[in-house]
Amino acid sequence: MAKNCPIPRCYSCSELGHIVRRCPYNNCDYCKENGHEARDCLQKIKCFGCGEFGHRKKDCLRKPGQEKPTDYPAAFTFPSVKDIAHQIVKAVFDSHDDEIKHIPYRTVIEACGGVDIVVDAMISSIDPDIRALEGQTVTGEVLNSIRLKQLSTPNPWPINSGYLDFVTNTTDTAYLRFYVGQAEKTILRIKLHIRNILIGLHNTLHYYVIWKGC
Repeated sequence: MAKNCPIPRCYSCSELGHIVRRCPYNNCDYCKENGHEARDCLQKIKCFGCGEFGHRKKDCLRKPGQEKPTDYPAAFTFPSVKDIAHQIVKAVFDSHDDEIKHIPYRTVIEACGGVDIVVDAMISSIDPDIRALEGQTVTGEVLNSIRLKQLSTPNPWPINSGYLDFVTNTTDTAYLRFYVGQAEKTILRIKLHIRNILIGLHNTLHYYVIWKGC
């Protein structure tokens, strides 16, 4: 990577967009699971809200006296892609959040010509089948049809791309939960998710939902 490049590169996996501490391929010395270092391990963190380990009170989905986390709608109307893209780019452009301050979003966006230019570039890279969902009700069946169509293309997992992982339930066709991610080497990240889910990891909310069955 060039010396003055504003995009951070991980010196552990060599991917762009994150630093070593946040590398998804890290192995924790505490719980022996991948995706984090021991100092960030959630297994040793206890929630003072529900009493369970694996998350903090501020991230707890359970309300006092509630048996299960709040149930979310199984389907929703797909929003305007341009509106969402503009909200995201403008938010990171103006952000002073400590969690992302190590990534020079503002510098990169300014170098690319500003918020509107970046938004247009983002939209142009979105699958037309996704854009066609605007205003429609999204269900697992609809998403699965797009997934199968994308898998039939020559390169379904391009580098430097985002992805949507959606969880369904064979006993409840209305059940639908989402996880959104991005990676430089997308296929490696997908394989990592599959491996972690198959061996029963539950150190992230994404894996926990599947492991818990909620």
